[in-house]
Amino acid sequence: MEVPTLNQLTKLMSADSVELINKKDILSSKIKAGLLFLFTDAAVICLTFLMSVAFRNLLWGSDSPIINGAPYLGITLFLLPITFFLAKLYPGYGIDVVDEIRTITIGTTIVFGVLATMSFLFKELWEYSRFVYLSTWVLSLPLLPLGRSLIRNTFSKKSWWGMPVMIIGAGKAGDEVINTLLKHRNVGLKPVVAIDDHSDKWGYIRNVPVVGGIEIIPHLKAKLNIDNVIIAIPSATRQQLNNIVNEVSKHFNSTTIIPEIYNSSSLWVSSKNINGIQGLEVKHRLTTLRAKVGKRIMDIILTSILILLSSPIFLIVPLLIKLDSKGRVFFTQMRSGINFKTFTMLKFRTMHSDAEKRLNDVLGSNEEYKKEYALFHKLIDDPRLTRVGKFLRKFSIDELPNFFNVIKGDMSLIGPRAYMPSELNKIGSKASIILQVKPGVTGLWQVTEGLSYFESRVNTDVYYLSNWSLFLDVYIFVRTIAVVLMGKNN
Repeated sequence: MEVPTLNQLTKLMSADSVELINKKDILSSKIKAGLLFLFTDAAVICLTFLMSVAFRNLLWGSDSPIINGAPYLGITLFLLPITFFLAKLYPGYGIDVVDEIRTITIGTTIVFGVLATMSFLFKELWEYSRFVYLSTWVLSLPLLPLGRSLIRNTFSKKSWWGMPVMIIGAGKAGDEVINTLLKHRNVGLKPVVAIDDHSDKWGYIRNVPVVGGIEIIPHLKAKLNIDNVIIAIPSATRQQLNNIVNEVSKHFNSTTIIPEIYNSSSLWVSSKNINGIQGLEVKHRLTTLRAKVGKRIMDIILTSILILLSSPIFLIVPLLIKLDSKGRVFFTQMRSGINFKTFTMLKFRTMHSDAEKRLNDVLGSNEEYKKEYALFHKLIDDPRLTRVGKFLRKFSIDELPNFFNVIKGDMSLIGPRAYMPSELNKIGSKASIILQVKPGVTGLWQVTEGLSYFESRVNTDVYYLSNWSLFLDVYIFVRTIAVVLMGKNN
């Protein structure tokens, strides 16, 4: 499924029966994606079942024949795809990753809840270990999203992946929508054309053609077989937006409207019906007492486990640092914490003792490095790093001492970046949003942005606070494991 050019669109509009994007290609794409997710889900359930049987036999020292559990596994493999299909997880296009994790968790729990109910209602027929199914359920909750993530990352690069979407509005909001969809191709929404009434906007946005005006939408929709449209004109008046929605939505199966407050990223926005009146409800979800208490409990439990698991590293790394370069094992630095309170952040030292001199020398002699540091506040080829330090940074091992900051209460396991006090002026008014919560050892920026502009990092942190949920934290935690194992540069 290719994005048409302006020349192709011109020819298309003058032709009577030509379809540039074939319905069969779109259907084929949905079937391929749906089957890939279906087989992956089934494979994960089978794998977790086998792992649970092995775990059970190891604990009790007795064999539980796999063949005896085949009928119950078959019931699971029958019910789960039906539940996921009804929850619109097949073909899985257009679903936000956090919503997908939430839906998978609820759907999987429902299926295993049905199995648990059956095991108690029909005790005389249910002869297989209930522990196996409890363990299968627990293991499947993180592994199902991981399997689906692998499919998305592998196949989203294919030309057939995704379904076409039309963008109405080629201003700042439309540009941002197109860039976001192209950047996150795994979502499966492929912008193929943008519509704007202003002729000065006609041309291309990231190779997506921009044409006008609104009167050609029905014709283009039919020619390109587009079922999804995103209206991104937040600056339009209420009457103008009502007219556009009324005129456009009748031609599409799905219409998404970017509201006037789309850039108000400090707020959690959701639709709310008040006795027939549709409104937008705004919340600060991570600042509630329940969220803070729940997050703190999870911080202590998970961080304690992680400290135990990484204890061999805490023994080996200090020795490597001492053998590689002169200086202390640990590096401490003042960072801004919750409510603008500063705290001492602990890390393994990765730089030479004369790091600042090395940085000033290279910035003074190399204009490209100077520009890079001004944009990103870091360098790809940083002269300050030691040999061991480069390795520690690559796999985020230098940040392991942050776990003790979490236990102490200065940081959270997952949260916004821990900014230096000197950076607060550059953050501006958004600092009062970000510093409502504790900074994190890892966060959304670390697992999605990589090397990015400082402003982009700040906006990602604000987005995290605005859209926080337990499922978002689960997603970040799982992605962090993948980033650490692969290395930051990969």
